[in-house]
Amino acid sequence: MNEYQDQILSHQNKETKQNIITEMKNKKSLINSELGLNGEQKVILYSAVDRKISVKVFFAQDNFWLTQKTMAELFGVNLPAISKHLKNIYVSKELTEEATISKMEIVQVEGGRKITRSIEIYNLDAAIAIGYRVNSIAK
Repeated sequence: MNEYQDQILSHQNKETKQNIITEMKNKKSLINSELGLNGEQKVILYSAVDRKISVKVFFAQDNFWLTQKTMAELFGVNLPAISKHLKNIYVSKELTEEATISKMEIVQVEGGRKITRSIEIYNLDAAIAIGYRVNSIAK
């Protein structure tokens, strides 16, 4: 686990969310690329200061959004672990799906054709909840 992951996972209070939002909004960390998407959302390629990890984060509706794959990369676990933790978070009612999940359409080129797919993205609250669980298991 890298220093950035340790830093994110070590915080266990409400200030964590605000600190991450403030840090990313102020661009104190290295932001390698920022691309506008239909004026409503942006894709931010976020790199930790040590550059050992780099993930795509979506910014829309005044929140940061990540895919399950992105969370797996961020926390250094496999995709099934993220799915399991999300399921447990929603079953325990720690968070609600309605408040933390959004749909996003992406366009992929497959066999020379453009295919539109709908994917689920999860807000920062869900990512932080996952981080707490991954961290507690790692200890």
